[in-house]
Amino acid sequence: MPDFLVHSYVADPGHVISAVGLAQRSDSPRLMRAILIPDDEIVLTLWRGADRDAVCQATSAMGLALDRISTAEDLLGQDTEDAQD
Repeated sequence: MPDFLVHSYVADPGHVISAVGLAQRSDSPRLMRAILIPDDEIVLTLWRGADRDAVCQATSAMGLALDRISTAEDLLGQDTEDAQD
């Protein structure tokens, strides 16, 4: 299944934290990682899903604007759980 990197502008970091908690309850598409860059008011989310449309819908359901979406490749070949060990 392909991975997608989404760039979103966020003015309220508190909203992002609660939105990520909500998104983690869904398996399709699966939110793999979320990185908040508060000084730039940006959040980067990495998704694994069937297609770009599914990721766009999931991002919208989180209440985040989708400023850019790109296909991404994991060069380390690890799932999130493996990377935390």
